[in-house]
Amino acid sequence: MTRSQLARLAKVPYSTLAEIESNKQKSTTKITQLAGALRVNAHYLATGKGNPEDLTSGPAESDSSDWPFPIDRSELMDLDEVELELVGLKLQKIVDEIRAKRPRQRARKVS
Repeated sequence: MTRSQLARLAKVPYSTLAEIESNKQKSTTKITQLAGALRVNAHYLATGKGNPEDLTSGPAESDSSDWPFPIDRSELMDLDEVELELVGLKLQKIVDEIRAKRPRQRARKVS
């Protein structure tokens, strides 16, 4: 499948898909759409964990401890596509602001 075909099938802008594939986009809320178009498990597509062919389940129970936020995942999944996109964009902005405030680390000289 070409990038154009995947973008069309997943209903994702071609430019967004290109940025995801080239790692220029750090995160995306389009995983579910892409996974559906590719017919693979969304959790597997996002993390590389689990069974890519298991389309009936999300993250394994053992992965629930990896969730670092004080909001349950199910609350996010109750949002519609536009609301979820907005949450993703705001979260990315916050992460970028935090990273920008970190002191720059100098490269160590190897002797």
